[in-house]
Amino acid sequence: MQWARRVGRLAARRALGSTGELFAHRAYHRLLKATGRFAPPESAQVLGLLSGLAAEMGTLLDVGANVGRYSSFLRRHSSPGAMLYAFEPNPFALALLRANLGSRPDLRCLPFALGNRDGEALLSVPSDPSGNPVSGLGQIVESAAVETTLFEVELRRLDTLVDDGSVSLTAPVFIKVDIEGAEADFMAGAARCFIDYRPLVYFECEGGHLARRGVGYEPVWRFLSDLGYSIFAPSRELVRCDALLPGASNYLAVPWKIAETAVEYDAFLSRIRQLLNEGPRIDETERRLAHARG
Repeated sequence: MQWARRVGRLAARRALGSTGELFAHRAYHRLLKATGRFAPPESAQVLGLLSGLAAEMGTLLDVGANVGRYSSFLRRHSSPGAMLYAFEPNPFALALLRANLGSRPDLRCLPFALGNRDGEALLSVPSDPSGNPVSGLGQIVESAAVETTLFEVELRRLDTLVDDGSVSLTAPVFIKVDIEGAEADFMAGAARCFIDYRPLVYFECEGGHLARRGVGYEPVWRFLSDLGYSIFAPSRELVRCDALLPGASNYLAVPWKIAETAVEYDAFLSRIRQLLNEGPRIDETERRLAHARG
């Protein structure tokens, strides 16, 4: 299946250019949505956790939204009136993100990479074995190898976007982060938001991505620990982690107290475990696919 997709993308790009490839992607995503397969690649338990948390949040942020699988899922399960902000700097992925999410008053797609400074940056996107750019593996870099696709993109601190009114946060806040090893940079640029809003953070922190950037996981753990967060690897149960857990890529950071609520740490951990044990609040097609992923 993956091989067929790669060859199809390459053929569309060569025959019709980037516009044709974009059209082919949109058609493919419409098919996935029609068959209930446009969903995050998570287990049934984690999808249940994410859907339950989304329903209880005032604001949701998808940092590194790519084409919108997580944004679409979170939007579908969020509470009425909750605002969702999706951030994606790759122009090709951003076009697909906007097409997949549509236009709604409670949704904004912003063309920014989030980091620890404001300005311009280079986004390096590697290619698959067939020569197709893999948007989900793009990284902000100082320079890049010739075999990658480079984009000049806008880099922003989340604190800056809140200050200038581009982003308006209403607690409780949930942040999903998938930015290929740049998690520490994002958090440094969102320090005041973390202090003021104490968001729940579901983030990827994967050894291979960190190695490509030449950094370790320690700055992420240190930042969160200094602010009173505990870090867990959610799967079939909640496992507390003082370092990267072998076999885990995604983690949930839980603050000592959820901002502007009376829910304390222990009570919220109990709520998270309850959501994991209850299973997914998802439709039958999502449930079947999630169980297939483990």
